[in-house]
Amino acid sequence: MPAPGQGALGVQTRTDGDVPEAVRRIDDHASHAAFDTERRLVSLLGGGCALPLGVLATADGARLSLRAAVFRPDGSGFVAASAEGAEPALVAGAVGDELFAGGARLILEELR
Repeated sequence: MPAPGQGALGVQTRTDGDVPEAVRRIDDHASHAAFDTERRLVSLLGGGCALPLGVLATADGARLSLRAAVFRPDGSGFVAASAEGAEPALVAGAVGDELFAGGARLILEELR
């Protein structure tokens, strides 16, 4: 399972001219929704780049699927969860709740 946001490409432009509209036209909405779902989960877990989290969001039309796992850094265990839905925040919230219920909070507290 990859780290959050792997394979995502961001484009930053000026706000004037034709470039912002051109970039909006090439935005892949399914990929954007999957990326937003992964980022939302990272935020809910209170993590950043060093979070021991594997996550994979996919989108099929309006349907999102999110699988994630929080790992003990020493490899002695992990907690996994998954959810599906149409709204990135709700899907990420469901996975976050399931991870915390399974013990992810304890793993993350050990890292602090």
